[in-house]
Amino acid sequence: MSIIGESINNSVSSQISIRQYLHGKQTRNKSDISVLSNNNAWLKLASSVRVIGQTVSEKCGEEYNEESIPTYNPTTGKFEELESNISAGEQKLRDIGLDNTSKFTGNQLARKAILFNTLSELSPDGGNTYINRSGVSKTNSLWNNSSYGLGGTDFGLVPSPGLISAKIDCKNRGSIREATIELKAYNKFQFELIELLYLKLGYTMLLEWGWSKYVDNSGTLKFVENTLIEDMWFNDENNFNEIIKEISTYQRKYSSNYDGFLGKVVNFDWNFQPDGTYNITLKLITIGDVIESLKVKLPSDLVSAASLKKTLEKGNAQTAQLKTVSSPIITNAGSSTLSLNLFNDIASSKPDFWSGNQTNYFSLFSNLKETDTSGTEIDYVIRKKYKSNEDDQFRPTGIDSNKYTYYLTFSELLAKLEKYCIPSINTDKVLTFDTSTESICSTFINQVSFNPKICLIKPAFTSVLNISNPQELKDKKVGVKNFYKAFAKLKNFTIQEEETNIIYGDIMNIYLNYDFVSTILEKNTKDGNITLFKFLSSICDGINDSLGNLNKLEPIIQDDNVIKIIDQNPIPGIEKSTNFGCRFVETPTSFEIYGYNYSDYTKSTSNFVRDFGFRTKIGPELASMITIGATAQNESTKNYDGTSFSKWTEGLKDAYAVDYDDPEDAELTPPKIQPEFYPFTSEQVQKMYEHFEKADVDLFYGPDFLSLKNIEIIGGSTFRKQEISYVGTYKGTGTRDIDERCPVTKRTYSNVTWAEYFLEAKTSYIKTLAKREKDDLPEDLNIQSYIQWLINALGGKLNGRTIEEPLYFYFNSDFYKIGSSLFKGFINQINTQVYEKGNKLVPSNTIGFIPMDLNLTIDGLSGIKIFNALDVNQRFLPKAYSTSLKFIITKVNHEISNNNWGTSLGTIVVPKINEITPYIFSISEENLKKQTARNSRYEELPVLTSFPSSKLTYAKAKEILLRIAGEDLGLAIFAILWSEASKSNGSFNSAGGNNYSGVQTDSGVWGGSKDSISSKLIVARFSREDAVSLREFAAFENDENFLKFMQNRVSAKGFTSNPYNWTTTYINKWWSPEGKENFTSDSPTYKTKLSFFQSAKKTWDNI
Repeated sequence: MSIIGESINNSVSSQISIRQYLHGKQTRNKSDISVLSNNNAWLKLASSVRVIGQTVSEKCGEEYNEESIPTYNPTTGKFEELESNISAGEQKLRDIGLDNTSKFTGNQLARKAILFNTLSELSPDGGNTYINRSGVSKTNSLWNNSSYGLGGTDFGLVPSPGLISAKIDCKNRGSIREATIELKAYNKFQFELIELLYLKLGYTMLLEWGWSKYVDNSGTLKFVENTLIEDMWFNDENNFNEIIKEISTYQRKYSSNYDGFLGKVVNFDWNFQPDGTYNITLKLITIGDVIESLKVKLPSDLVSAASLKKTLEKGNAQTAQLKTVSSPIITNAGSSTLSLNLFNDIASSKPDFWSGNQTNYFSLFSNLKETDTSGTEIDYVIRKKYKSNEDDQFRPTGIDSNKYTYYLTFSELLAKLEKYCIPSINTDKVLTFDTSTESICSTFINQVSFNPKICLIKPAFTSVLNISNPQELKDKKVGVKNFYKAFAKLKNFTIQEEETNIIYGDIMNIYLNYDFVSTILEKNTKDGNITLFKFLSSICDGINDSLGNLNKLEPIIQDDNVIKIIDQNPIPGIEKSTNFGCRFVETPTSFEIYGYNYSDYTKSTSNFVRDFGFRTKIGPELASMITIGATAQNESTKNYDGTSFSKWTEGLKDAYAVDYDDPEDAELTPPKIQPEFYPFTSEQVQKMYEHFEKADVDLFYGPDFLSLKNIEIIGGSTFRKQEISYVGTYKGTGTRDIDERCPVTKRTYSNVTWAEYFLEAKTSYIKTLAKREKDDLPEDLNIQSYIQWLINALGGKLNGRTIEEPLYFYFNSDFYKIGSSLFKGFINQINTQVYEKGNKLVPSNTIGFIPMDLNLTIDGLSGIKIFNALDVNQRFLPKAYSTSLKFIITKVNHEISNNNWGTSLGTIVVPKINEITPYIFSISEENLKKQTARNSRYEELPVLTSFPSSKLTYAKAKEILLRIAGEDLGLAIFAILWSEASKSNGSFNSAGGNNYSGVQTDSGVWGGSKDSISSKLIVARFSREDAVSLREFAAFENDENFLKFMQNRVSAKGFTSNPYNWTTTYINKWWSPEGKENFTSDSPTYKTKLSFFQSAKKTWDNI
């Protein structure tokens, strides 16, 4: 699970379908009834304890015979052996009463005392079948094979010890799992036996559970047979990681009706009962718990600060400068092997180590240099003072940039952690890191690192700095120019798939600053221990902050022993990705929640859900977003992204919603000198003044009798003083009520002087203008501000002035904070525009996890992973949930007791984003020109640069065609799609723009006129290679409009559903190739096209 919301794997999904079908069957056979009504859950626990000592054959060697076996002395009640032969392990056996120690050493005791069906023994000599306990012991021996009497009969006959229950709970959002196991022992011997094998802190135990019988994914009744405990556990050549992998193998083998837990003992407790029995609780935790505290390997030699600085002096000119720098790269270098390795990367490497192309290491010293016209080398990190004082506010003061010079990729840091911090078991690492290209995250248009003291990414700027609304793309072409060439040497962070245009970031190609890594390492290392999880979380937090707090990276543990870095934010369109789309099922199996479902007329289904519920835990920050989101369809703000929740309230409006306005922006450039009456013109002020003078003077309202201010007494009566106020040269007298609406703002004002009237009108008018500007311009003032920041940071032209000395690598925190703030506003408003302007309302993906929990308790099922998507049949949930919310599994808990197994699924929520947000990355101007250079017949239509493929299922196509065209013409159209469209999994696939039959716009005008019905249905155009050359194609608003276009054109050309009419018309009037007169009814081409129709009709009839 590297991507949030992946579908549940096919094997588990198939088992869900099988169970729901079984529960929904109206007529059940004996096998069905047996599984549904007479199934039992089982539970096993096996120990890894091996008693160190010698077996009988090892003790006797070649002289082994019956007489040489230590014999039992009835007088002493013990087996007699030489005391010198007794090992510490054997002594422990003798301490609990097992004197014939040779039969219990090695793994023999663990094999004889598996907690399954009370206490079970595996057959000797490595067999994998059980010797069943039965009957009542007839002797007082401690060890026997009876169901009653294990441990002697001094206090009467008691049953054998056994498991009572087990609970498996997910911790830390599923990354770590904990098992709580309840056991029962019925006498002291049984308790001591369990204590010797199972109550051992730090020792490994294997817990297994499952159903005794099940219906497999092919619909066959089967029984669970041997599991890992019988097949592999006692083969000591297997290691920890192999056992973990095999648990998944057995899950698949038994169709998710088996599960296992490999963990370490972390705690136990027991209490003695009045009846002489022992209640025991055992706690296990998965190996991932070691991530909380690992011993860091210390350097073999003591490393002093003085010796470190000498090492720096021996290096190159750049590293020599570090000796005067106060950085944990140096001060922490001697604290661990890892920190020393980070130091040696810098101190001992050659300069070309850092200047390679697309490597895991990067240095500003080696890459940010140019040569001026005189041949002098200019260092872009250590610069001279600005030539002008214009930008002195951002010039670094007292910052030594040398320590921020060096970077390594995230993948390289994880490789170092695995090498220097993770312990091994039999050469296998206890934990491993996933550093593959599958570690991906969401990324955003024109995103940069807003703190290169933490990390760098290779920027991916658009050639246009607005979203890809077609008309905006056509009219406004602006871009950040002249950004550093050195970025080209970084590995690509932003990945854009050619076929789908889906965009995501490669987490492993984020470059981390050595100073930042060393600082975090120092903070999370104490007394030789590194809290690895906190270390990785702090690294991710730093990256998140540096990337504008729009990404939400975090470490998780998958499959109990693999550490992954994930992004909480869903990636728009990832379900259709070329590389990752296979992980998402287009129509996943949904959990039935309640009752019977007859939606499939061939069979009914029902549920195996025991309980379900929904609850929310909304904090203050999310509460603000929800409040904004409730009005996002009408209002938006750059400081709050409300679109994540707006899908939930789509089509609704709060009648008493207030207007949310952002506070004033800080400006990067000095404010412009405004006109005298800004934002009004002189003519508007003249109208407002005349309007004010016509209003009635308020003489009686508002006297302040206590201060006697602003009042005057005339003839014994109290009146308001008539103040004189000015706006420019306009003089107004008195306080007035503007009951008739202002001629400019169209609002009324009460009890205002002339100056107050002007000021209140000005405030409301500025807000009105801002809203108009937002509606009229795709790039509003805030977006322009972020672009200005980018140009200041990376170079280019701003307001006609060339930015010759960009500010990005001056390491000024204030400058970075401004950029981060502007970027977040930029993305929020783009999300709002995408939301408002798209054909469908598309919420943003920046909110991460929403603390809403849909929880299910189901009949026990294994194989579901954390961060899988949970799909439920929402017939009994509010309709808005299915369209607005996506449930992500974060807890998979199990409880096994009383021969029953229940699985509880806990979730959190992310906004449902199935659309591809139409951002355009890395489109060169040359390519843009190439795309629009076709001999288009629809020049007035916008050009799409992002045209992802879409799918139209056969069933949906038939449903629409029957409605708009009827049976005869509908089949003719369906056959054309069958002949021309790409097909897969019961769907037609478009090449983009909802165009399924290659409708082109560069060879003629459809319908003979742009006012024709067919031409009006074309809303845009795009270019791509067809089988021969670059061609221009039509784009349609949706699938139905495309089919309406086809209905209009196919009808006009005289198609019918007669096979021969269709084939002839298709060749002569639709395809119309050169030499079409040669394609007669007996030609191979004619027969091929005829077969297309016949195949299409067969499919049509079967839908």
